Amino acid sequence: MRNKTRPLLSIGIIFKNEIRCLERCLQSFQALREAVPCEIVMADTGSTDGSRHVAERYADILFDFPWTDDFSAARNAVMDRCTGKWYLSVDADEWLDGDITELVEILRQAEKAEATAYRVMIRNYVEFTINDEFAESMGLRLLWMDTGLRFLGTIHEIWPIRDAPVLRRTLLHHDGYANADSEAGHAKRARNMALLCKELEKEPDSLKIVLQCIESSRGMPDCMEYVRRGADLVEAKKPGWEVFGPPVFRHGALECDEQKLPELNEWIARAEETFPDSFFTRIDVMYTALRHAWKDEQFSECIRCGQIFLAAMLDLYAGRGDQEAQSYSTIVMSSPRWAVNARVLIANACVRENDPEQAWELLADVDGRKLNAAQAGSAALTLRQIHTRTRMDTRERLLQFYEQICTPEPDEEQAAARKKAFMQEAVSVFSEEYRQYETTLDYILRPAYTLFLPLAGKCEVGTIAAVLAGDELPAMRLEDMDTLAGLMVRLDVGIAGLAISAGKGSLPDSLHALTWSRALALAAVRAEKWEDEARGLELCRVFARTMGVFLMRYYAPEVLCEENIALLAPLFRFGWYCSHAFAALDAGDTAEYVKLLHRGLEVNPEMKPMVEFLTEHTPQLQGPKPTGELLALAEKVRMMLATYDPNDPAVAALKASPVYQRVAHLIEGPDTGLYGGISQ
Repeated sequence: MRNKTRPLLSIGIIFKNEIRCLERCLQSFQALREAVPCEIVMADTGSTDGSRHVAERYADILFDFPWTDDFSAARNAVMDRCTGKWYLSVDADEWLDGDITELVEILRQAEKAEATAYRVMIRNYVEFTINDEFAESMGLRLLWMDTGLRFLGTIHEIWPIRDAPVLRRTLLHHDGYANADSEAGHAKRARNMALLCKELEKEPDSLKIVLQCIESSRGMPDCMEYVRRGADLVEAKKPGWEVFGPPVFRHGALECDEQKLPELNEWIARAEETFPDSFFTRIDVMYTALRHAWKDEQFSECIRCGQIFLAAMLDLYAGRGDQEAQSYSTIVMSSPRWAVNARVLIANACVRENDPEQAWELLADVDGRKLNAAQAGSAALTLRQIHTRTRMDTRERLLQFYEQICTPEPDEEQAAARKKAFMQEAVSVFSEEYRQYETTLDYILRPAYTLFLPLAGKCEVGTIAAVLAGDELPAMRLEDMDTLAGLMVRLDVGIAGLAISAGKGSLPDSLHALTWSRALALAAVRAEKWEDEARGLELCRVFARTMGVFLMRYYAPEVLCEENIALLAPLFRFGWYCSHAFAALDAGDTAEYVKLLHRGLEVNPEMKPMVEFLTEHTPQLQGPKPTGELLALAEKVRMMLATYDPNDPAVAALKASPVYQRVAHLIEGPDTGLYGGISQ
């Protein structure tokens, strides 16, 4: 119902099929309605999706207005039904920010207000969520009703007012152009373009309408046609060229960038030459230029463009320069995220240009909590480059940065994405091949992996860095050690060499350190390709020795016997048999050595490649090839054994005989055909 007393503010809205967002819009005015007397007046231009039912719950006045392809006509019909002293024009896909203090103050001043019309800030999102993906503009939205002014223009309608102060803390959020490539987005742009083309036919030299055509056709095939048409009008100095020229040239650069057109650099140069002081040039064009300069490895140009961009961003937010620019068009790269991107890229370029101190200063101003995943990865890369090329103490900055990116702001999902990108950048430097490559580069002062040493015990890459550096391993559970060793295998850090180094000489007294040596040895033998004979034999001995010592320290003595060994996990049982096999080999009992390897393989078939390698490469087994006579004897003995029950005393007597000892390694080999060709 209409308010009984004249409201202080009328909120006017036209809508059609806005079920997605209408209630959000209307709910956003609740606090304002509680603060000052308000009315909401709404015109439905033909909804069929249930939007009208939503409007009925909030509107003081709701009426139907048949659509006539004229936004001003619909807006003015709403104004005609309003009784407030002030009028606020709002779109259904907008919503009022929670900070209404500035707006309420202006409304309460009534006749004492300094102006009869005000602009407000409009934050345009590129996604259907509130995040840092936005661009801001100014919109003339608040009007003193007694002026009698009416909306003009069939589309992008506006009151005919040249100058109006800005309410900078009064913000309307807008996501109407998010997901512009969707079916609904295409339909909306097609509707707008149809209306704009009619307007352009009436006023072919109107730079304002051409600019609107450019912005409504972004990403469409004919967009560059409108850009070039606008540029021609600017070159001809048609009315409004100084106002609308900068955003037209800006769109030339943005569209070339998006469509990967070859004349990008021409548009950048034209904008910088013709409108060097415009925010459209200093922000949108310069950010595009710095990014492409970085991609083309023109790092000095990247730094130059980036410095212009950052200075312009400071001016924009400090209220310096041509603030009116935001009334003509949206400054696309005006959100803080672009400044963060720029700092990271410029910092990287500074490192490449041998100015790490400047890079360090730029990174110092980057808050990891404000980054997206791509930015986190880029910042990690730049920090790594500073670390490897200088002697700067990066410890505290790395710790701070890692803590920031892991902080769940704005949510856990974003933090997880940042950490993943950080890790992807980090793990690229741990492989044995990369570490060897670094040694060939003159400018590398310290290995890249050492950057992550401060993170030991905080994340996997930090702990792996500690392992590579030979530092003491942080306290970990046995299962976590195995997981970490498995990750080191996937990173190709050269785990066989690490395991051999850890298992040589005296094994550590600390059970924790010994357990880690075991994890390295286990992971190494499971991952080994068994192509290097010398390394393979050394690794097998280290594995056997490490497992033997570990098992004696970790388990009670009564467990480590033939009767109870089945209590152990398969890999541990294999390790027990392997350690005893090498003890038998060192005692000169090759038959027992082969037999124990075979038993180990029975309990853990996964280790077949290792057993095959040992059978084929153990020097003590590599005598001359067995003769036909010996093979025949082995086959005869095998046939004799097959006629007896395994528990028959005759079997034990036969195996103790000198004849059996001559052919035991042929009969008890670990697998068919492994040695001598005797089937098992």
